[in-house]
Amino acid sequence: MNTPSKKTGTSSSNSKDEAIIIYQQRKMQFHGTRKGDLETIDSYIKKLKSAADSLTAIGNPISDPDLVLQLVAGLPHSPYLLLKNTISSQLPLPNFSEACSMLYEYEKTTSTPPPPPPSRGENSTSNTGKSTLEMIHDIANTVTSVVPIASEICNAISRRWSVSGSSGTPTRATPGPGNTKKGSTGGRGRGNNNRGRGRGGGGGRGGSSTRNSTGK
Repeated sequence: MNTPSKKTGTSSSNSKDEAIIIYQQRKMQFHGTRKGDLETIDSYIKKLKSAADSLTAIGNPISDPDLVLQLVAGLPHSPYLLLKNTISSQLPLPNFSEACSMLYEYEKTTSTPPPPPPSRGENSTSNTGKSTLEMIHDIANTVTSVVPIASEICNAISRRWSVSGSSGTPTRATPGPGNTKKGSTGGRGRGNNNRGRGRGGGGGRGGSSTRNSTGK
C-alpha cells in the first residue's frame, strides 16, 4: 500500500529537478544574449525580450533594471562603448523603454554613411577617390619637379657668395722684408709718405740755415 506514495514522491521530485534545470537554462540564455556584428538593433532587442519572457513564463520574471543592464552588457564595445558608459552610470537607471530609445537614437547617429568620393570626371583639388598608386605617382612627380629648382637656388647662392668674396676688401699683408721692395699698394703708399716727409723736412732745415748765413 505504500507503493503509490513512493511513486508520487519520485514524480514530484523529478518535476522539481526539471523545473530547476529549465530555469537555469533559460537564465543562461538570457545572460548570454549578445548582439551580433551583422545583427540589427531591432533584432537584438527582440531576442533579449524573448529570453526575458521565457523566464517570466515559468514564474521567474526579470526585473526592469536587470533587463536594462543585460541590454547594455550584450552590446559590443565598439562602437557602443560611450552609450554603455552613459546608461550604466545613471542613477537611477532608465527603464527598458527609455534605454531602447537611447540605443535607437545612438544607432542613427553613428550609422550615418560618409559622403561618397567625387567621381573621376569631376574636377577636384583633393586626392579623394584616387588610388594609392595614383597618389604615389603624384608624389613622385612633385619631388622630381622640386629637386631641379632647389639645385638652381643652391647654385645661385654659391655664385653670389663667390662674387662677393672676390670683390671684397683684400686683407692686409703682414709687413716683412719682402714687402719693402715688392709690397702691396698699401706698403708703397707708406714709403712715399715717408719720402715726402723726409724731403720736406730737409728743405725746411736748409732754408733756415741760408737765412741765418745771409743775415749774418
